[in-house]
Amino acid sequence: GSIAVLVIEGILVVIISLIIFGSKNFSDNMIDLQNFDIPFNFKGILYILFISFLVAGLVEENNKYFWIKYIEKDLVINSHVPIILLGIAAALGFSYFENIGYVTSYCQEDSSTSDCLILTISRIFISTPLHVLCAFIIAINFSRYKILQEPLSKYQILIPSILFHGLFDFALLLLAAAST
Repeated sequence: GSIAVLVIEGILVVIISLIIFGSKNFSDNMIDLQNFDIPFNFKGILYILFISFLVAGLVEENNKYFWIKYIEKDLVINSHVPIILLGIAAALGFSYFENIGYVTSYCQEDSSTSDCLILTISRIFISTPLHVLCAFIIAINFSRYKILQEPLSKYQILIPSILFHGLFDFALLLLAAAST
């Protein structure tokens, strides 16, 4: 599941890049997210907006929701706690694969050890808690639906975490673009 999400995100990044920057000189305009080389102009900010909310927020939070819903259907649940634990487990599993992907793609032979260490530590102490917090939000809303029988749609369950994740990534990528 998490690997499929990463593949979907990669495809969406290319599609969004083609739409915003066009196919002419695509390789010249391709944003280097690996080195946070995002232009601080209208197209770059539009790109950051789409990447933050559509790719990261929507796709990743749907992945966590999928795993909570998929696993809970086979369990007898009469408390909020198991759903919250499922959410945290889904977040940690996804974060594990995403962090491995970031670190292995960034830390090549020409990368310094200190840069790789900084990236690894920032992924562990910033991105992983973000994923856990977003999954917690999903789990709380899902438990409201499942345990308290509140009539919530899938997107009423997901929108708070999508917005939170999107805003987090948008601020982080905007800061990176502004600092280059």
